Amino acid sequence: MAVLPSNLHLASNAAITAALSNLRLTYNGRNAWLDPGANKYIVDSIEEIKSDITASTLNSAHITDYMATSVLIHCFNGWTYLSNAINSLLEGDFGNAIHNAYYAELRSIFSILGSQGIGVYDRNNVLIDQHGTAHRVTPIKIATHVFAKNAFDEWLNNPSNRQTILSLFTVEGSSLQEWILHSGLSSELSGELAATKLKQWSLDIAVIHNEQKFRNYVSYNPLRFNMAPPAIADNIENRLNFITDLWKLCAPDQLFSYSILRNTYENLYGTMNYSLTDLDMKADWERLFTDIGKNVNDAQSQTLIRFLRRDINTSENLVFNYADTINVSSPIIEQDIEPFGIISRACIMLLLNTKIIESVLRQSGTSKNDLKFWFDNIGLKSGLWNSATEPNSFADLWADVEIDIDDINSWISDPTKTLDPFNYKNDLKSSTSHIRNFAKAYLWNSGL
Repeated sequence: MAVLPSNLHLASNAAITAALSNLRLTYNGRNAWLDPGANKYIVDSIEEIKSDITASTLNSAHITDYMATSVLIHCFNGWTYLSNAINSLLEGDFGNAIHNAYYAELRSIFSILGSQGIGVYDRNNVLIDQHGTAHRVTPIKIATHVFAKNAFDEWLNNPSNRQTILSLFTVEGSSLQEWILHSGLSSELSGELAATKLKQWSLDIAVIHNEQKFRNYVSYNPLRFNMAPPAIADNIENRLNFITDLWKLCAPDQLFSYSILRNTYENLYGTMNYSLTDLDMKADWERLFTDIGKNVNDAQSQTLIRFLRRDINTSENLVFNYADTINVSSPIIEQDIEPFGIISRACIMLLLNTKIIESVLRQSGTSKNDLKFWFDNIGLKSGLWNSATEPNSFADLWADVEIDIDDINSWISDPTKTLDPFNYKNDLKSSTSHIRNFAKAYLWNSGL
């Protein structure tokens, strides 16, 4: 059977944004996102979509609304999987940590694709074009994981989409795209470099088979046959340092965007054999900050320059380091399975995903109040707040995480403590509840 050419280039985010704009006035606590009586794809979704594709009777309006709401929910589900991965990591259950991180990564890809008008529905995939018309994606019958990766790569291969990614990140009120352009560097090249890195950090086609082997191994094989521990993750200090760096990257400050800007500059200047420390303060830094409308001498600007030069935060966040170093033995040996790499990649993809969510919500005019029915449900069920303690700003939830991080750092640096899992659990039993739930990171990073 001849393979049909892909028609993914027809997909558009316009109808998705329009659907969210229309739906935001209909949300309520009774029918939540969509009324099952008014949308045929809410119940038994995959079978309904498959049946309609076979009969060529896809309902464009219904599938668009379903896909648009799924964008927000898939992203949240991804953050929940990440929470499960962290809980497993803290318990020393590295197999389940990998299993959950894998699905966190996959859900983030589903959400990103959905925001661009591409729905992943178990080999019966659908795209929405700029006119809001639904089409079956070709080629057909591609396995879910392979399709998700191929579709994401194809989306990244579009130069305009690369520029969209650059525009998502804001540093001191200016987009990454603006910082690059005012530096006199190539926005096109930076987009290519960003796309290359994202392909590596997503379900990379070069290692997807091994990642699935990871997932299959830990999901279907009895674990702890081999009592020899993974070399890195078995050390409780390594686990806790990794988790605190994970949280720092997800914090409601600008560390993630700062880091993306620094990495982008380093990669761009690296192509010319330059270092950021080679730049002259007056001729280069002052000109850049003036051109972008900022005072190079104020405290924020000086802090940013020191960060970019690695005068502060000199070491790379552990998450970026581990995201670049996933090694898989062949055949897979249980003691060689390290969870840090796949958890790191899942976190980075979810942070990118949430940046896209923030942009989609802004473009659709969706406000925090529009989504209150959902956020209230998340907060109350997760125990993030009760009816009397709902935070005015989701960023306020960071304070509890910060206290946990301080307690962990104090414990690690205390020479009287024995750093092993038993003492960690006993000494910090009241100090790690907040670092286990990454749902809150979704809430504040969505920009609401």
